[in-house]
Amino acid sequence: MKKVNVHVRLLGVVAMLLAALWVIPPIVHRIKGLCPVRPNGIGQAEAVPAYARKYGISCSQCHSAFPLLNDYGREFKNNGYVRERAKEAGAKIEASDMFLPSTFPWGGLVKARPLDRQKSGGKPRQAQNRALHEIELFVADGSIAKGFSYFMEIEAEDDHGTGFEPEFGDLSVGYHPSPYLNVVAGYGDFLHRMDSYQTLAHSGFTRRASDARELLMLNQQFLSLGGELSKEGLGALGYAAALGGGMGAATAGTTAQEGYGPPNYNFRLVADTLKGIAVGGFLRTGKEDLTSKNLSGVGINKMSDSAVDVLVELMGLGVRGALVNTKNETIATSALNSKNTGNYLEAFYTVKKDERPWIVPLARFDRTKNKITNNTKDHLVANLSYYPMENVRGLLEYYDELADKTAGIKGTKDTRWTMQFEVGF
Repeated sequence: MKKVNVHVRLLGVVAMLLAALWVIPPIVHRIKGLCPVRPNGIGQAEAVPAYARKYGISCSQCHSAFPLLNDYGREFKNNGYVRERAKEAGAKIEASDMFLPSTFPWGGLVKARPLDRQKSGGKPRQAQNRALHEIELFVADGSIAKGFSYFMEIEAEDDHGTGFEPEFGDLSVGYHPSPYLNVVAGYGDFLHRMDSYQTLAHSGFTRRASDARELLMLNQQFLSLGGELSKEGLGALGYAAALGGGMGAATAGTTAQEGYGPPNYNFRLVADTLKGIAVGGFLRTGKEDLTSKNLSGVGINKMSDSAVDVLVELMGLGVRGALVNTKNETIATSALNSKNTGNYLEAFYTVKKDERPWIVPLARFDRTKNKITNNTKDHLVANLSYYPMENVRGLLEYYDELADKTAGIKGTKDTRWTMQFEVGF
């Protein structure tokens, strides 16, 4: 009973700390008569220092605090990693009309995790010291030719006991003739690459498998079209559509052969008032093959995924949430292979010091349910980030699996404390 009481008290202290950090700054702003500034949304993409070097700008030009994208950063991404579509600042233009970056467009991000203490599956609490946890290298630019961009991420982690084995994260090449039309060919998660609001992609915390949005993530080959229509006073309407296919399969024996992957279709629509409120929707439908070598190119399984999401930003306070549904069934028999629902609600606040990010508290609740096994899980994440410099971040995060029930029977709960430091260069 004492352990339970201590646990409850600890959660109460964390909740009060986060509440104080959210409530006090807006009140201070009001007292001082400060003008409210449209705050920044959390984006999945990490900061890319190469852009700051190329254009001679600070990291906070595009990020309130990496990896948090602001409005300028969203527009920069949609433009194809250039500040203005009609200009090529930071590039050397040769007589042959070949565009060369004035500096080699690379950047890096190093993550250290000196404390990773977790309790899982009813086992005793375990602690890890990951003095060096992950290295990410970016090669990305919007100046390979007028209107063209590319993005490449190579990452290496110490997970799974295999050491730092490098692998490609996101790969893409884009053509950006106008704000209304962007053409992107790539490999990775469609929502990550094409959705600058990223309420349905991974956010700025370390726990991922517990994320309701994880239900939608799918790394695959895709060819996409996207853009934005906007008018002052009316708001903006963003769209993206992609043809996907050739995703990895569950085991080596079922991996789709090159050129045989059955297609799937992805659609994303976001209505933005440009006054701090955005509402979006997502739909994916198509075939996949996880049960044969797919020699004939015939999809055996059909997937149907959908989501509705909302983002509210007001005076530094951001609130976002989503409802997610996913289903996979065998076409021939209509037998369900998987059926899941998920939802989340997240709140964060960006505290600034000297016009740069300083402290960002975040709290998030997720619920996921497997309709076939009747398993329901509730998750809580509390994250407090501190930025001594724009390109340096320290964070302390607490994760708690509040509930794990299958057909009403309680399972073992997981908890985890994580301390992490990140440096971009």
